[in-house]
Amino acid sequence: MSEAVVYYIIKGRLIRMPRKGAFGRSDCYLVDADDELYLWVGSENEIEEHTLGQAARVLKQTKEEEIELLRLPAGHEPREFRELFPNFRVTKESAESFVREVATRRHEHRLWKVHKVEGEIWFREVPAREESLKSDGIFVLDTWEKFYIWRGEKADKADLDPMVIVRGYDARRIGPRDVSIMEEGEESEEFKHGLVTDQEDKLYSNM
Repeated sequence: MSEAVVYYIIKGRLIRMPRKGAFGRSDCYLVDADDELYLWVGSENEIEEHTLGQAARVLKQTKEEEIELLRLPAGHEPREFRELFPNFRVTKESAESFVREVATRRHEHRLWKVHKVEGEIWFREVPAREESLKSDGIFVLDTWEKFYIWRGEKADKADLDPMVIVRGYDARRIGPRDVSIMEEGEESEEFKHGLVTDQEDKLYSNM
């Protein structure tokens, strides 16, 4: 089994987390462990059930087969869940401060897969690398100075209008608001340079 991926849930976004063993008691997280999906719910969280349900459906869209989602209230984690992390712990610190700090780093490039759930747009963070781009998907690459909407040749473009994506992404974005649309196979050199192989290491280098 590959390493588990942890997502911090806020409305409209699933944010990849580097501190994979630290779970804030006021937060909620999705954990993708390949053949197991977990929803960890902090004891002091205030996220609406509707939002949690949508977040779970976003992650299920990434699976070829139907996988049961296991809901884990804080304090009721099974041994197999704890063993996914070398230092599992519940903390009083929320992931929100990390999210705010990363959002203000001008040098960070971030890539998001666009999902649509119940008519609403969600953004799931993926590594900012070329291999993350899939022909059947639509992605947003944010390089701070501008952001790009990349559309795969097999993507359902009619169902995901660029302006709807822009409004959904721009609402939470810090920085200049300059957007370009890139079609698969017609990417600019500027766009290609925005995808770097070691980006994830840079993003989490101070953690």
